[in-house]
Amino acid sequence: MPKKTYTRILATIGPSSADERTISALLDAGADAFRFNFSHGTREEHKQRYDIVRRLAEEKGLFTTIVADLQGPKLRVGSFATGSVVLKEGGEFVLDMKEEPGNEARVTLPHKEIFAAIKPGDDLLLNDGNIVLTVKSCDAASAVTEVKVGGELSSHKGVNLPNIKLPISAITEKDRSDLEFALEMGVDWVCLSFVQSADDVRAAKALIGDRALIISKLEKPSAIVELEDIIKLSDGIMVARGDLGVECPLQTVPVLQKKIVNACRKYARPVIVATQMLESMIEKPTPTRAEVSDVATAVYDGADALDYARAEQYDGIILDIMMPKKDGWQVCREIREVSSKPIIMVTAKGEVFDKVLGLELGADDFMVKPIDMKELSVRIKAVLRRCQSTADKDDEECVKYENLEVSRQKYELKINGKPVDTPPKELELLYFLASHPNHVFTRNQLLDKVWDFDYLGDSRTVDVHIKRLREKLDGVSDKWTIRTVHGIGYKFEVL
Repeated sequence: MPKKTYTRILATIGPSSADERTISALLDAGADAFRFNFSHGTREEHKQRYDIVRRLAEEKGLFTTIVADLQGPKLRVGSFATGSVVLKEGGEFVLDMKEEPGNEARVTLPHKEIFAAIKPGDDLLLNDGNIVLTVKSCDAASAVTEVKVGGELSSHKGVNLPNIKLPISAITEKDRSDLEFALEMGVDWVCLSFVQSADDVRAAKALIGDRALIISKLEKPSAIVELEDIIKLSDGIMVARGDLGVECPLQTVPVLQKKIVNACRKYARPVIVATQMLESMIEKPTPTRAEVSDVATAVYDGADALDYARAEQYDGIILDIMMPKKDGWQVCREIREVSSKPIIMVTAKGEVFDKVLGLELGADDFMVKPIDMKELSVRIKAVLRRCQSTADKDDEECVKYENLEVSRQKYELKINGKPVDTPPKELELLYFLASHPNHVFTRNQLLDKVWDFDYLGDSRTVDVHIKRLREKLDGVSDKWTIRTVHGIGYKFEVL
């Protein structure tokens, strides 16, 4: 993808996007930089991903940036004896330093700095702000709180303290160790989490020197107080809207985002807008209108990069042919020539011509927008299960009728002894029908037996495959044929 845009894409590499094929696809799609989250993963995993990115970028002639995102201090409650409890609104709940499993009345909060900083009347937000506790009384090792907003609280959930500046360094011992590893590996930027003041940035610069550039993540309201000093000391800024949205009233986040972006423009510092960019696309094929507007607003405001932190994949390819059709079909052909991965083609129209051509070029399935994610999930699992099961078949799984031979193991169709190119899906359908001569199967039964769609599929898919098979088998023999029965299904009829 041509790098002619002013706003860059920062992609987070995680377990579902760490393989070479996916990283290569992300580079081809336009990712300019990759974020390695040191809150998760082992050093061996980070090194392996680092080597893949560097090698692929060199092969593709790209200048790709790698960002190490340090974990920073993590404020969390301890564990519960039962795994979780339900806090009821108006009830009393105690936070303390006791090293004992929690219950409905109390839980461990192993952070003495919090008890030193809070006072009666302060609010503590737990579990991403879903639970709100108000401090009634406190001392150096405990706090009695009232549950203002209740709900389920499970072990090791996070704690946020809005408008409270904690006497905690932004760099923990784990961060120091991770930082040295990342710098030795050769990362370009380091993301500093939990920045509360300009002093946090100064401390990081003293450790990093000129070995990498620093991005300060603004996720605490206290950082806004020293915003300009933090920006001037940093090489870049990230608007971390997740924690910022927990610690600040939600309605203030857009205002703070604009304020931070404008300040970065003033001091010529690159700024990244992060968190929940196109979040719905984890489960949906297209973003919401609000998400599109959100991304566009960040770009128009002057953001230098957008951080897309989450991605999912399955061990196959979903190919959207909403590009010019001949290009989409060409891509399908090229993929099939080099890969045996299952391919699901997606188009806006359910025209028979589209389906026929897609299947002829090697697609394993065909879906029409808008896509129902439940159906997509079922189809993906069915395709993968089918591919696995066919890999285990015996060579003896072959059906022969005079001048027709269908081999499931070899995925081969022979007519008069000569191989005939046939997409796997069509061959699977022909094998199933020929294995049950003179038996009538409805379209839904074929979807269930051949596709494993559990009746969630589009029955027109069967018609497309039958049409193609009939074209291949037309005139081959007068002793057998695929016949339509009462318009409800099909049978392989042996005369």
